[in-house]
Amino acid sequence: MNRRIPILPLIFVATGAAIGATFAPAAAQSESDLAAIEEAALDYIQGYYSGDPERMEKALHPELAKRIVRNPPSGGEAVLEHMDATTLIDIARRMGQRPVPE
Repeated sequence: MNRRIPILPLIFVATGAAIGATFAPAAAQSESDLAAIEEAALDYIQGYYSGDPERMEKALHPELAKRIVRNPPSGGEAVLEHMDATTLIDIARRMGQRPVPE
């Protein structure tokens, strides 16, 4: 008797298992991962508002490429502004402490 095993369903099952292991849902994240994410976010936000360049630097990857669209207050065409880690660290250093929006 010649039995053929359907290979395509096996590929889907194997691929799904691999993807599931790689991209675990947020609920499966470890506590240390969540703490590291929270620390990086707070370093960025508090580094900016407290004017702490060391804290800002701690939060950023050295090769960061940030883009922001600025609308001139006087109207006119919006401008795309490019920022990198050095620019954001310098902003924190130059601007110093500023009020936190509510």
